[in-house]
Amino acid sequence: MFKPIIVDRVIFSLINNRIIKDEHFVEELNYCYLNEQGRLTFLSEY
Repeated sequence: MFKPIIVDRVIFSLINNRIIKDEHFVEELNYCYLNEQGRLTFLSEY
């Protein structure tokens, strides 16, 4: 129940503060995934 509230806040914080950038993503077959550096950045902020 609280997961979307917490995770959405972290995601918006990372994007608005420009901590997560385009180079943290990998595009494959019309999907977009975080690469290893992006995952580590997200987890450290979470």
